[in-house]
Amino acid sequence: MRLVIPSIRVDRAVVPIGLRKDSSGQLQWNTDKLFATNNRLDLVGQVAVSVNPGDGGNVVLMGHNYNNSGAAWSGFR
Repeated sequence: MRLVIPSIRVDRAVVPIGLRKDSSGQLQWNTDKLFATNNRLDLVGQVAVSVNPGDGGNVVLMGHNYNNSGAAWSGFR
């Protein structure tokens, strides 16, 4: 699945984001999949408990843009 918003130059893959326990046993969102790699510069996470696009209801997305700002990662272009 992809999120495409041409007016703001967004075209990103969407990955599922679930929960995991941290070292103290507290639940936290597992955002490890959102970190940039050489093959995937920017990703969007879909919170696993939200509905899929088109199913009706609220879709919850999260992400960070690594390469469209002054702080671009030159090693990942």
